[in-house]
Amino acid sequence: MRVTNTMMINNLMRNLYKNYSRMDRSQQMLASQKKFLRPSDDPIGVTRSLRLTTEILNMEQYKRNVDDSDSWIQSSEQVVNNMLSVMQRIRELTVQGSNETYSQDDRKKNADEIRELRDQLIGLGNTAYAGSYLFSGF
Repeated sequence: MRVTNTMMINNLMRNLYKNYSRMDRSQQMLASQKKFLRPSDDPIGVTRSLRLTTEILNMEQYKRNVDDSDSWIQSSEQVVNNMLSVMQRIRELTVQGSNETYSQDDRKKNADEIRELRDQLIGLGNTAYAGSYLFSGF
């Protein structure tokens, strides 16, 4: 078989076009910073990539859930500690009120303070976090 100039030029042009196509693809991959431009480029790689992306999204959701539950617990703990201090004050007032040395007027003041503390306890029991009551139950 005879090799002609036309055949050599056609081969050169075909190879040059292939190289330009590969270079264009490489530049697109660099510009987009993605390994796959189309799913048909590497179906197995795309499947792995989608699976990893899904796992990353799941992990981010798990982290948000943990952060939210941690905040919920901290809020609940703070409210419970406030309730304990109010209950301690109510206990002190009832012990004082049971003492015979206090006058009727002093006992009345203690009773008024206990009523206010009771209202404060009710308010603490109705504390909400993220639109839900902390102690509402399910």
